[in-house]
Amino acid sequence: MSQLALVLSLEDAREHIEAWRLDYNHVRPHSSLGDLPPSVFAEEAGLRSRTPSAPSFAPLNTRIEKA
Repeated sequence: MSQLALVLSLEDAREHIEAWRLDYNHVRPHSSLGDLPPSVFAEEAGLRSRTPSAPSFAPLNTRIEKA
């Protein structure tokens, strides 16, 4: 299922992209990786991730509020 978001500025676009990246790499299962997210697969395989440990973040279906 595709999600559309209204992007209001470059900063807003960056926030949406970062939320997507975190979801894609730390939450979303990938069938080619045994239905594990890439970060979990890398950890279980003893590989070092280029992304530090996953920070706490809002899932894609919630709005990111500025601090």
